[in-house]
Amino acid sequence: MTNAFEQVIRNIGLKLYALDKRKEAGADLEGVSDIYKNILISQKSLVSKILKENIKDIYSLPLPIRGKTFDRPLIGSMRINAGRIANLFDFFIKNIPYDISSGLNNDTEKYLRNFFNYNYDYLTRLKSDEIILFEGFLRPFLESMAIYLKNKDGQGPSEYNSNDNLDNFSNTCSFCGGEPSYGFLKSDDETQNYLMLECSKCGSAWRYYRVQCVFCGEEDPSRLEIFKSDKYGNAGLQYCKICKNYIKIIDLRNNQTFIPEIEDILTIPLDIWMHKNTPLEISASSITNPSPSSKGD
Repeated sequence: MTNAFEQVIRNIGLKLYALDKRKEAGADLEGVSDIYKNILISQKSLVSKILKENIKDIYSLPLPIRGKTFDRPLIGSMRINAGRIANLFDFFIKNIPYDISSGLNNDTEKYLRNFFNYNYDYLTRLKSDEIILFEGFLRPFLESMAIYLKNKDGQGPSEYNSNDNLDNFSNTCSFCGGEPSYGFLKSDDETQNYLMLECSKCGSAWRYYRVQCVFCGEEDPSRLEIFKSDKYGNAGLQYCKICKNYIKIIDLRNNQTFIPEIEDILTIPLDIWMHKNTPLEISASSITNPSPSSKGD
């Protein structure tokens, strides 16, 4: 478990470094990226506390994982101490200059137990900004669990996402059951012919089909529209005309050193534009945004 948290803190350091380098290069970091950076800093402090105090009673794996099975999330096989995790919430939020409702503070353990029982509907009782903070708090634990499970499953760590699971080919994460936040394209031998998906909960990444809707499986290219903007040239939005959902696709083939999670944050105006201008099955708030052009792909 300690080695997994050490990998998590290295990953957080890479994200903070990448965010600063993109700022130096002139990227627009105003608005949502501020709270994101504060969450990263609080995550780093939280993991540092776990490592410094040698906290070991967070989770355990009672039985070995036998083979790769994708019929249910692998985290479901773990013993998770939700009460111990909940006790660390106050430490996490103290470095975030943000007002959080008392409901989340008082019921953290209850939300955690529902989350680990895959009762995600329970989270709808939270406001959208509370969900961002709750999932930001959970991320180091879920990422650590996924890394720990992967190592137990006999898969060696990679340079950045040591919890990647390339053989999934599902639209949900095999480690925690989360949906993907976005997709990205890379040019290395293992992933160049696929769309990579990254989990919104634990950060695991896996291969998916290049021309197929992540939500409904539609494969007809004429029904999968691509929206792009000159301002955000390395990102596009794949919109499915059948299920009316979309996923952001970040192209890293010419910038292999970029971290997709950072690029997702920097291109949030594309998501806002999509929510304002295209009929969707999901909803979001509206702010000032660019005007992407529609390009079939």
